[in-house]
Amino acid sequence: MTAVVVSLAIGACSDDGESAANAMELTTVAAYTDGLELDWKTVPGATGYEVEYTSAFGVETLRTDEPRIALTDLVADTEYSVRVRSVGENGSGVWIDPVKARTAAFSVSLTSYNVLATETKAPWAGRVQAVHDIIRKADHDPDVLCLQECGTDPVLSDMQRLLADEYDVHVVAVSTADPALIFWKRDKFEKTGAGYTNMLLGDTNYTSADFPTSRYAHFVKLREKSSGKEFLVYNIHIKTNGASTSYQKLRYDCISALCPAALQRAREEGGIPVFILGDFNNYLNTVDNGVISAPAACASFGFVDSPTIARECVNLNYKTSSVDLNGFAEPRDNGNYRIDYVFGYSFTPFGVSKYQTVIDFVDKATHRIATPVPSDHHPVNAIFHLSYH
Repeated sequence: MTAVVVSLAIGACSDDGESAANAMELTTVAAYTDGLELDWKTVPGATGYEVEYTSAFGVETLRTDEPRIALTDLVADTEYSVRVRSVGENGSGVWIDPVKARTAAFSVSLTSYNVLATETKAPWAGRVQAVHDIIRKADHDPDVLCLQECGTDPVLSDMQRLLADEYDVHVVAVSTADPALIFWKRDKFEKTGAGYTNMLLGDTNYTSADFPTSRYAHFVKLREKSSGKEFLVYNIHIKTNGASTSYQKLRYDCISALCPAALQRAREEGGIPVFILGDFNNYLNTVDNGVISAPAACASFGFVDSPTIARECVNLNYKTSSVDLNGFAEPRDNGNYRIDYVFGYSFTPFGVSKYQTVIDFVDKATHRIATPVPSDHHPVNAIFHLSYH
């Protein structure tokens, strides 16, 4: 996430009653369709701050004890003029010059889901309806859906058939690529572009025949119909196999090639938001022979791991993979046991209102989930709020 930073001066009241000008930075930390989060540097001697914001709908003034504030009940895609002053024991400082901040234009719910193509773990015919049901779960309902392990029939054709009433779909043009499908709700979005990136192309450590299923990231460019604003979505599935150093480096190399390529494409499209979803087959904190994980590499390029900024997180402390097909979710305490991710990058402020690992519990106290269990992965979902210049 790229924050908008504006240099300004806020007056803190000194003991003699005069305002001491302090160089400050007022930053739009996050933008939502219904609010803004802003912060600034602490003013020495200040006991609080007054924040005034103005739009075409009027003027509001709030008081906060901390050098940050959340403005709520705002209007989507609307510019607000915000100014701040410090408050001290001897009175108020001077108002700084107003700074412009814009709320998000719209929100988009994005889900990554590895649906498990392997028949040996559990036959697809016995799980296909459960896969459909958890995608359509009432508290889930994604706008954009990236699926992995769906490159061949019957999974490929079944998923297209089951979602055809509400979703349009893009099928990747590379026959060997594993993450074959990206869906989007046709009433909200339309496809304006699509393609794929060969993440190992030009890397002399690999031949052109190496890792034919996981070397490709495919993408769509979508336009939100009501606003006309666009964004990019990439879908990936990088090779698994535990702690093998060669595969750790493979995963790192894939992401290290994909992120700059995705950012370059986003810039060429006018600086639009870009998302990378998928099965990274890596825990965030895994380091093997000095090689950091694929999700850590993604974050190093400025992509935001959605739960790290989410207002609300649901089921974060559950593993997203290795789901017990007998009917139990596996709890973990710190949220680091995820291999499925929704990463986002924007050239303007954005926010995440909710992240969830989507689990259909029968009894959460015992971690028991509904059967048949749809997959050995849980879907992961994040609701992003996107702002534009």
